Amino acid sequence: MVNTRLLEQAISDSGMTMVAIAKKSGISRETLYNKLRGVSEFKASEISNLSKVLRLSTGERDSIFFSSEMWIIFNKSKRKEGKMKKKYEDM
Repeated sequence: MVNTRLLEQAISDSGMTMVAIAKKSGISRETLYNKLRGVSEFKASEISNLSKVLRLSTGERDSIFFSSEMWIIFNKSKRKEGKMKKKYEDM
């Protein structure tokens, strides 16, 4: 889930308009607005492009786009993936 408050702050801090940010990120203005309102999720490529355009650090990017809940799910899936890999390696 995106932290829209932090993302809107980063957009404001950039000094660029939403139109300029959307254009430089390769998405339409409407798509950017919809994603900020939670109508749809950001794709990995959009996160990467926005991070570059807004000059976000890795920590800022993670705080904006990856909630702690998502990290818990990600880590659980990685642990499960590791167990499955070990199981198949032992065969």
